[in-house]
Amino acid sequence: MNDIEDLKKQFQIIVNLYKTERYSEVISGAKKLLRLKNNNEFLVNMIGLSYLNIGYHKEAKSHFHKFSKMFPNIVSYMNNYANALKANSNFDEAEKILENLLEQKPDYLQGLNNLANLKKYKKKYDEAIDLLKKGLEIDNNNILIIYNLVGCYQALRKTNEVINSCKKIIQLDPKFTMADKIMSRIYNYNKEGKEHFFEMLSKLNNLDLSKKEKSNLLFAIGKAYEDKKDYKSAFENYEKANDLKDKLLNYNFETDKQNFEFIMKINNNNIFNNLNVKKNQEKKIIFICGMPRSGTTLLEQIISTHSKIKSAGETNYLFKSLSNLKGFKECDEDKFIKSIKDQNIYQDVINQFSEIDDHSEVFTDKSLINYKLIGFIKKYFPGSKVLILKRDLNNNLLSIFKNDLETLEMKWTYNLKNIVKNYNLFIKFTDYWKKLYPDIVMEVEYENLVENTESISKKIMNFCDISWEKECLEYYKYNFSAIESLSANQANKRVYKKSIDSFLNFKDFIKI
Repeated sequence: MNDIEDLKKQFQIIVNLYKTERYSEVISGAKKLLRLKNNNEFLVNMIGLSYLNIGYHKEAKSHFHKFSKMFPNIVSYMNNYANALKANSNFDEAEKILENLLEQKPDYLQGLNNLANLKKYKKKYDEAIDLLKKGLEIDNNNILIIYNLVGCYQALRKTNEVINSCKKIIQLDPKFTMADKIMSRIYNYNKEGKEHFFEMLSKLNNLDLSKKEKSNLLFAIGKAYEDKKDYKSAFENYEKANDLKDKLLNYNFETDKQNFEFIMKINNNNIFNNLNVKKNQEKKIIFICGMPRSGTTLLEQIISTHSKIKSAGETNYLFKSLSNLKGFKECDEDKFIKSIKDQNIYQDVINQFSEIDDHSEVFTDKSLINYKLIGFIKKYFPGSKVLILKRDLNNNLLSIFKNDLETLEMKWTYNLKNIVKNYNLFIKFTDYWKKLYPDIVMEVEYENLVENTESISKKIMNFCDISWEKECLEYYKYNFSAIESLSANQANKRVYKKSIDSFLNFKDFIKI
């Protein structure tokens, strides 16, 4: 084998590792090859994008900044540098870079796509849609552009546009099974979508699909069987889908356990007494958190229907600000304490809320992971409130298991035993914070909220020092705030009570 063939083989290995989401191996392998090539656009981008995919945002920013300075004429470096800036919450700088790129190169599709995603992140969906439509004028069959349009339409609850766009994606590439999964969340296969159901079965049996593509399809087929009340077939497909994802992600519970111990240790440290919190503006935030699929979207819809409250959705602003500090990911107490003293976390988070709406004084933030961070909330946002949703373990477990949550922080959701372990960890966090900060923390039982919506909602509003408005009970009529979670399709409906006992349909199949 000659040198050129050997190099091609090594590049293909990098591609395969990236496709299978083995990002740490991509970084180490690409760095070795880059030493031989000095500047190779493909390798540079693979390294930086892999950093982003594993949550190493500062490393990605530093990496792309270095190469964009060295090679300013390589457009992809500047484009990905903007992506890294966005990941580090440097939104204005990222936006300027992308706008400059598009001035120089108006038909640069990746730039249009990334600027649209930035607008979407800032909840400016109409601007994002306009940019993506410009992209389609350049390339009407660009699947990535169409897929990002689907995300905007989903958030705005434009169901027909979602379905039509997904159908177009599937026509262009039948293996793009994310589109099938999105459609499955909209259809009730007991009443509609018969043709799509048979198409999915045919694809599963006849197409050569990757593990990820197959997993998407199995989740969708499981949903279809559940709609048809064939719970045994539904569970079999859910189980296969989760098993494929679980093997791809290689989750280790010890990491989350270590994270719990680290946060408890930080909170028990006198670090918070020594932090100087500078506040240029005061805003009240109602943090709504809990396990995934526990009713957080429903509660946020009820609260943010209030005339004086703005929904920010699932932002993860606080978690991202803390994650960017040295020592947080590694659970290194000394490094983290040194790092946090130099940062104004409060202003960093508030600046991001201001990007959504600079005039609103009260926001809801539905970032699930905030149940871990209540010590930081107490320090930085003492005038705010935290509502923790708690759902019955069995029904919560089932709802997690049958929905692909697709986020870096949710690797544990593809294995029943890991779900139980994380649920128990969640209970530990909740019990700890309730005892420590009863003035800002309220636990809300999902089942109670669904059965007694009005009385519980009034208690919640009273706890949050917010006056009651009767329109809050009719959120499905009055609340048009964007929703990017899996619950978007339920937001236009009244309180949904059937899910309370959904576990009973699957109890014979679930073994923990």
